[in-house]
Amino acid sequence: MKAVFVLVLLLAIIAISESSLLNTFGTMVSGLLRADIMDIINCIIHNDIIIADLNVIIDAILKKDFNAVIVALSQVVMSLKDEITKCINNP
Repeated sequence: MKAVFVLVLLLAIIAISESSLLNTFGTMVSGLLRADIMDIINCIIHNDIIIADLNVIIDAILKKDFNAVIVALSQVVMSLKDEITKCINNP
């Protein structure tokens, strides 16, 4: 089991380094620093899509099943990114 976990972790690190995930994260943090933080937090807290996506992730974590967590993250990561970006860029 440890070998599988190490393999998944290694593949995740390679995927992050090969993708533009770090660049995307940097852009989001930069947008956060330039925006009004309280408006962004208010938008995130009251966004139904973000709450539903976070509930999917939390349910997977509470099952204590590593595969369920990975599946949940892969299902909701793009919608979470889009909704948070909308909250950051909201005038």
